[in-house]
Amino acid sequence: MIRRLYIYNIVLLVALLTSTVRLCAQQFYVEGYETEGQCGEDVKWNYNIMTKTLTIEGNGSMYNFSTRLSAEDGISKTDLSKLTAKERKKIIRKNLKNRAKKKKKNGGSNNNYAIPWLHLKDKVKRLYIEDGVNSIGDNAFKGFKELRKVSISPTVEYIGKESFYWCESIDSLFIPDADTVICENAFYGCGRLKHLTLGRGVKSIDRGAFYQCLALKSVDYKGSLSDWFVVKLGGENASPTKNADNFLVDGKNLIEVTVPDTITEIGEHLFMGVKSIMALTLHPNVRKIGTNAFNGCRQLQTIIAHPVTPPVLGKLTFFNTQIRDVFVLDEESRAEYQAYWGVKYNYPTGELRNKLD
Repeated sequence: MIRRLYIYNIVLLVALLTSTVRLCAQQFYVEGYETEGQCGEDVKWNYNIMTKTLTIEGNGSMYNFSTRLSAEDGISKTDLSKLTAKERKKIIRKNLKNRAKKKKKNGGSNNNYAIPWLHLKDKVKRLYIEDGVNSIGDNAFKGFKELRKVSISPTVEYIGKESFYWCESIDSLFIPDADTVICENAFYGCGRLKHLTLGRGVKSIDRGAFYQCLALKSVDYKGSLSDWFVVKLGGENASPTKNADNFLVDGKNLIEVTVPDTITEIGEHLFMGVKSIMALTLHPNVRKIGTNAFNGCRQLQTIIAHPVTPPVLGKLTFFNTQIRDVFVLDEESRAEYQAYWGVKYNYPTGELRNKLD
């Protein structure tokens, strides 16, 4: 009896050790792939199979990536997503080796690296970009449809082209206060994104960055209205406010826009689709209002205009608004406003009044 119990315990211990070894092995391999490696000169990545979490850590920039490699990388042109796991592993290793040689020899660019975690495309649910990393590479997480939670460090200043293209499971996103550039198509097609928070340091948002983000309910900008006026948008499909129900500035819904004295030009698409704006005040130095600047501001009814010369209007500046009253404070300029704003562009659609109520 004692002998049987002893043997049973030995078998149980062996089984336990075997399962532990397998579990540990899974921390480093998924379908024959490593779950850690290099993704920048001083930046590394690791994947936790238990929590389905991908972590990027280190210092400096991530590589820029591509799913298509060319002959200049020492590899015949191919689409990595169409290869088997074994073929892809071989090509990724060869690509990293060739790139390292090229950079050492002539200081080559950091473009077109193979995506080292591409095999995890349908597995990753959480992503953490840690402090010290200052860029997210082009195409880095393109098409990661299971990715739900993204944490971006305040040290990140560059969010690359198509870096989160069609990551359709992300429902909220916080972009910190660094001087951040959001590149072309960065969040294109994030169709479940509902809540977007932008830090005051965001400098520019390129075309298509938030295109097809049709579920967006709120955009919360952590800077002041003066800060927002200097943000550069690269087209109407760059505008995060275009489809949003609410645009909060400094924690409050934007109802009245008073242009700061330092601003002479209101940028293109800057307030496009902001449904809460009801009034606009232009100070005397405003010279131009860009294309689509207030397009889709459906509650905008009143403009108070201080400039002596009517500001130049871009295309569709006040399209799809409810403007009824434009108060021109300089009496001698009223006829010019009537001729330029009221006739040439037929904006605003309501009566151009020549007095203050």
